[in-house]
Amino acid sequence: MTSVVSKLTYDEFQTLPRDGSKRFELIEGEVFMTPSPNTKHQTAASNLHLALGQFVRERSLGRVFFAPYDVMFSKWTALEPDLLFIRKERLSIITDANVAGAPDLVIEILSPTNKEYDRETKHRVYEETGVAEVWYVDPEKRSVEVLNLGPDRRYEVTAKLSGNAAIVSKVLPGLPLTLDEAFAT
Repeated sequence: MTSVVSKLTYDEFQTLPRDGSKRFELIEGEVFMTPSPNTKHQTAASNLHLALGQFVRERSLGRVFFAPYDVMFSKWTALEPDLLFIRKERLSIITDANVAGAPDLVIEILSPTNKEYDRETKHRVYEETGVAEVWYVDPEKRSVEVLNLGPDRRYEVTAKLSGNAAIVSKVLPGLPLTLDEAFAT
């Protein structure tokens, strides 16, 4: 990840020019840039968005969104998770411009160039702000790791999935989704 500017507020961050070829995120006032995702990343993102969207919509559970879409955690921090879910009873955090607060579920699809950034830098933000569940989806390894906030407000790995395992979610119990479906081409 490349830090391109430092110490901006979210309002100042919004004024930066963007051409759509790169994604920008703000962490504690510092801007980070990531390259556009590759085909495996986009395939997994599309499959997961369709499956989650249908499951959530059919059961009126809340809303599912996909990047690029800002999640504003504070005046100084805004991230663009690949996918996110907000429970129906918390829909008030959705504004016309962004999500203003921690989603219930964040899904990060790992790319060779962003694994450490997603699993370390963004992970800290998600944990500190109380995102209940995070999935790390690795299209290269065809695996998913599910983390849930424990009683100590720290993440615990609750599932490490490979093969054609079913994705198990505490936030979306009963989700009928396997890894083969998540990574189907």
